[in-house]
Amino acid sequence: MAGTNHIQKVQGGCAIQETWVSATSNFTGTSYNFFNSESGQWQQLWLDNQGKNLQLSGNLIGSQMVLKTHQSVDGNGMPVVNQITWSLNEDGTVNQRWQLLSNGRVEKTLFNGLYQRVEPK
Repeated sequence: MAGTNHIQKVQGGCAIQETWVSATSNFTGTSYNFFNSESGQWQQLWLDNQGKNLQLSGNLIGSQMVLKTHQSVDGNGMPVVNQITWSLNEDGTVNQRWQLLSNGRVEKTLFNGLYQRVEPK
């Protein structure tokens, strides 16, 4: 197990808050996900206890939610985009894949996790 994730509706059900806690380190993070009616896109703001943040936007593509950051430049001067894709599996689990793209190609997978619902005790 990589960690635990608590997900809840906030702001009267207009946003989703995710709270992540790693099982193997002191890494934590929080995201806020919402539909921006002005842009017509889903947006996510991710903040973590390492001082990092991501601002992503996108929509459903087929049966997958695909959100991307704006292009930036990495430490080697290469253009990069963070892309996170969520896929609902037939058994109700969700696969999350976070990839780093450069010039439209996958350069590295930063995270590939399977989310399983845990019923409260």
